[in-house]
Order: sequence, then structure tokens, then C-alpha cells
Amino acid sequence: MREEVRVRTVIRSFVRLAAALPLLAALLAGTAHADPATVGILVVKEHGVSSPSLVQPHLDRFVAIAAKENGWTDAKGQYYNNRTAAEAFIENQHPHYGIFSLPAFLAMRAKYHLEVIGQVAVALAGGRQYYLISKTAADLAGCKGKTVASDHTDDKQFIERVVAGGRFALADFTVVQTQRPLQTIKKVMTDEAVCALIDDAQLAELPHLEGADGLRTVWKSSELPPMAVAVFPAVPAAERARFQENLARLCDNDGQSACTEVGIVSLKSAGAAGWPSLFIGACLCLTSACAVRRTAVRPELTAAADRHDAVAVSDALEALIDAQQDTLADRQYAYDVVRVDQEDTAPVLFARAAVTGRLVQLKGLLGAHLVPEIERCARRSRDLDPDFRDGAATRLLGTLYVLAPAAVLEHGNSEAGLELLEGLVQRHPEAIENHLRLAEAYTALGDPAPAAPNLCLCLARKAELHADDQRLLQHIVNDARLPPCAPTADGVP
Repeated sequence: MREEVRVRTVIRSFVRLAAALPLLAALLAGTAHADPATVGILVVKEHGVSSPSLVQPHLDRFVAIAAKENGWTDAKGQYYNNRTAAEAFIENQHPHYGIFSLPAFLAMRAKYHLEVIGQVAVALAGGRQYYLISKTAADLAGCKGKTVASDHTDDKQFIERVVAGGRFALADFTVVQTQRPLQTIKKVMTDEAVCALIDDAQLAELPHLEGADGLRTVWKSSELPPMAVAVFPAVPAAERARFQENLARLCDNDGQSACTEVGIVSLKSAGAAGWPSLFIGACLCLTSACAVRRTAVRPELTAAADRHDAVAVSDALEALIDAQQDTLADRQYAYDVVRVDQEDTAPVLFARAAVTGRLVQLKGLLGAHLVPEIERCARRSRDLDPDFRDGAATRLLGTLYVLAPAAVLEHGNSEAGLELLEGLVQRHPEAIENHLRLAEAYTALGDPAPAAPNLCLCLARKAELHADDQRLLQHIVNDARLPPCAPTADGVP
């Protein structure tokens, strides 16, 4: 049975990966010899499988294609699935370019002064997202203090700071180190481990494994960037520029069928500015400063994140803000969690807009690039359910349009925002938060007089507001400098 499983799973998916990754070396063309006339490419995919007999025909074909496209007289590639061998190759052969899985790239980036010039996504390659699976545990907390099998724990820094994002440390578990992808899963199937830390390629194999029916995902990481195409610093500028420009074309025409055969999903140029934002965070997360920042995230947020509930994360952040216990790290963490939730529902989209707004609130101009994301999420949430939480998305959107510079908005402006808030008060007059935001809008626009009735109502019902909104109310009252409110029936001004 063991051999049958290996034939059915490893040959079906990981052999395709074995062909795909060295093919990328051929696509981009590299060398195993330090011949100055040869353009060299190193491909490093850890936890991958290599079979030269399978990849050689593909490699030969693409060497010719890549060389012709870039005007190279000679081009060869070298593939490794471990850093030790890869670093020895770098030291001895001085390659021009490299294609790296994310852990390897982050570990080698500073040492070899690598610069991203492209990205490549390979079907079934794995490493884009990580999961904890179990038969008995219900969530991440259920795995802590228990045995966790994994073939990924050889890079402690990467797992704890990038994959886990501060939500767990390997010391939280009794780690059972495995060597093979399917061996990891079978440890849970045979009750030798309570949980297993696997990646997306391993997760895709579960439906094909006999006896895996009872396994379920109890935690998942954020989605990570695809493999990086990087350039070494000694490469001439003209060669580098042409190579980067031609990246996307290597899977066109003659190369298209071979790319499809081996599962290359995309191959494209991408500078550091165009690389996924998580890449930047991941690089920072390999510094000691990141470790301090991550461990400083409040447990209320990590507990909400473990529930895979964007609204719960947003509410937990709001509770911290109410108590004036939040930090920039908390807001950044909450944003990192909710932004990967792509569920198209009013609650999730509102949560994404609200959390992003809270991050921008602290970052100021440094967060201006996130304003369109707030706007898009709030608009979509409003379209799906305009009455969610008494018009929460409209309240957020209207406030955004009033307070944000028009230059960073895609649709609205201050007058449009004011109209949204006025309409919201008419639609949901019972929600005191709506009156507060309308009063804030009038005051911010330099027209405090129309805010008087709303401010007086907020003062009369101040106890219904969250603590942060109470503080906002006091600021608005101080700025508006309006006449005192008439006493209400119960004597409250």
C-alpha cells in the first residue's frame, strides 16, 4: 500500500514539479560551469523532487528558446532542492540569475545582494500557503502542546515569523520532524501526531489519500508570494534589462506548450515595487525587530484570527482601540489577516475596509496607497447589504469621502460623502453612530451649525457610544463651539 500511495501521489504531482523547476532554469538559462561566456541560472526549490532524466528534454528545448530570445551564445541551468548545495554553486560558479522559493530567497537575499526582477508561479509547487491539519483538534489552540508533524520545520525563522506571523512558535508544539511530504500526513492518519503542518501542495493530495477522510484544516496562513526571479549584482545592466523584459515572452509561441505541460502558471517581470506587499513584510520578518513586533501583537487579535473570521478580527481591534491598548503592530497584524480573506460578503468586506482604515489612521500619508482599498471594500459591502450593522459600510464610506483628499479616491468627494451620511441618518436614525459621523462631517467641512442637532443627540446618548467614539464626540464638540444644547426630558443636555 505504501508503494501504491507513492506511485499515485508523488508521481502524479511532485514529478511534474521536478520537471517544472529545472525547466525554469532552462527557460532563463543557467550554468553549472564558471565559463564567462555562459549565462548561468540557479533554481532553488526546497522540499522539491528532481529527476534529471525527466527534465533534460525540456531543458534542452528551452535553452535554445531562451538563448535565442536573449541573444546568448551559451546558456545552461542548475537545480537544487537544498540551500547548502545551492550556496556552494553560487560561490563556485557565480550564476547570473536565480529562481528561489520564498524561504530560500529570504535566507539568501541579503547575503548575496539579490534583487527581484520577476516572479514565477508553478502549479503543484507548494509553498504558497501553509495549513495545520488534524483529526481531533478543532483549531490552532487544539494543536498547541500536542505533537505536530512536519517536513517544513527545518527553517524555524521562516515558519515562525513569516508563515505563522506571530500566531505560534514551534516551541508551542512537540515537533515531529519528517522528511517526505506524504510521511507528514500519514503521521496524523496513524495517530503518531495530533496535527501536521503542511503546504498547499500537500493539502491538494488529501482527497487522493486512502484513510485521509477524517483530516480537516484547523488553521491556515496568509497566502505567500510566488517564487522570486532574482538577479545577482555582477550582471551587466544591459543584459539584465533585456532578460527582465523578455521574461513574460518565454512561455509564448514555441515555449507555450512546454510551459503548459509542466504546470507553469505564470512567468512575468516584476521589480521590487511590484512584488506582493507580503514579500516586503516577509523580508522584514527575518530581522530581530520583526520578532519583537510580532510577539507584541495582542492575544485578543491572534485568537480572533485563529477563528478565520474577519469581522471578529475587526471587532477585536476596535475593542483594543476603545481601551487605548492598540499599537501599530496590532493594526498591521489585523490588516495582514483580513486582507487575504476574499469572501465576497458584506460583513467580510466591511471588516476589510474598517481594519484598513484603522491602519491608515495611524500611518497617515505612508498609508495613502491603501485608501482605494478601503473605498472598494466599503462600496462593495454597501452594494451587497446596505443595512449591515445599521449602514456601517455607508457610514465608513461617507466619512472617507469627507475626510480623504479627492486625489486618492476613485469615485467620491466631500459633498458626496456628506450626502451619504445625511441619507444614512434618515434611513437609520436610531443608530447614534450615524449622527456622530454626520456631525463630524459638517464640522470637518467648516460648517458646524447643521451639526448641532446631531451633536446634542449624541451628547444625550453618549453612554451608547463606544469609548473611542466618545472621545471623538468630545473633540467635535470642542471644535464646533456651538451653543449649549437644550436639556432633554430627563435633564441631560
